[in-house]
Amino acid sequence: MSTERAEKMRARAYQVCRDYLLGAWKNINQDTMIMKPISGGLSNHLYYCALPPTHKPVGAEPNEVLLRIYGQMHGEDALEHVLAESVIFTLLSERELGPYLYGVFPGGRLEQYIQARSLFREELRDE
Repeated sequence: MSTERAEKMRARAYQVCRDYLLGAWKNINQDTMIMKPISGGLSNHLYYCALPPTHKPVGAEPNEVLLRIYGQMHGEDALEHVLAESVIFTLLSERELGPYLYGVFPGGRLEQYIQARSLFREELRDE
């Protein structure tokens, strides 16, 4: 990722976290927010975002989150697929059967970060 593109992504991630998360997230600046790309997404871009060590949660806000930016959509059913996935994810989150959903915004969503290894493409295939 080019430096300019990385800076734009950091600015977007910072704004999304400030808009959708409370507490300490409102008091950090863009340069101190921890942000790392997560590999393994098939079409989405995934990022780990966290509060810097100097800022601890002041309430129920998370210390770290997963930022999912939807990748390019192709085909006439692409929008329908994204909407269906968002509804399913929301329902699973509400029933505590999946990661907590912090927010849905145009182009992506903010989710609970769960520490785990990324799956390889081969592991995601139906056999």
